[in-house]
Amino acid sequence: MTVRGTVYATDGEFTGKINATSGSFKGSVEADSFVGDVANGQVFPDTGISSTVSVAFTYTDSGTQLRDKHIVLMAMISVGGATGPGATGGAADVTLTIGNVSKTYRVVNATDRGPLFTTLMVSARVRARSVACSITGKTGGISSGGSCQILSPSVIVARGSGAFEQTS
Repeated sequence: MTVRGTVYATDGEFTGKINATSGSFKGSVEADSFVGDVANGQVFPDTGISSTVSVAFTYTDSGTQLRDKHIVLMAMISVGGATGPGATGGAADVTLTIGNVSKTYRVVNATDRGPLFTTLMVSARVRARSVACSITGKTGGISSGGSCQILSPSVIVARGSGAFEQTS
């Protein structure tokens, strides 16, 4: 059957492929896959403990179109204090990078009582299909010792068409 024009129906089933330029659903939508990621996340292995640590990876959208997406990169950072006579702690400069957006934090452990743990994150809105991300930590500053470790480096990628309004 070939139909041209507008079709109104109270019920129906389609088998095969449906092509449309727009539409809306009221109710549930179930699909085996979506073209392009709507949400995606990954946790990477911890690094070793050292004066310089890093983890790097590339996110590639499963779709072929350039779509705006929001990427959140985060990790638990451990900064160990220097040890030995006169030790006063340790510090690390930790840089989180998403594409061409970078944020550097100075994490200071001002004690000799063991490592300091803190969570760091950065987020960015990007349009590229493939995005390089990295976290790098380097010790130094307060003392000549200290160590750094990246724990549970994680990335979350989301794409949506909703809108937010900041109210305060």
